[in-house]
Amino acid sequence: MHEDARATVALLKVLADPIRIQILKALYRADLCVCVFVELLDCEYSKLSYHLKLLKDAGLIEYTKEGNFLIYHLTESGRTVWEQVERLEKVQVATPPAPSSR
Repeated sequence: MHEDARATVALLKVLADPIRIQILKALYRADLCVCVFVELLDCEYSKLSYHLKLLKDAGLIEYTKEGNFLIYHLTESGRTVWEQVERLEKVQVATPPAPSSR
C-alpha cells in the first residue's frame, strides 16, 4: 500500500505547477508544437523543456516528430488525469475559519 501512496504523491508533484497544468489543458484541446507553447505560456524554451520532460517522464504526454518539429499530445493516461483535474477544479474547497481573537 505504501508504494501506491508513493505513485500518487509523485503524480501530484508533477501536477503541482501552474505551467504544467496549462500544458495539459492546452494539449487536451489540441496537439501542439513546442513553438506554440513558447508563445502561449510566454516561457523560455529551456524552462518549457524541463516541464515537458517531467510530464513525459510521468507518462502524461508523448510527442511525434514531424520534420523539424516535435508535436506533443496527451497519452491516454494524460487524458484521464486531465479529466480528473477538471473535476477537481469544480470542487469548492472550504476555507477554514480564521482564528478568533479573544
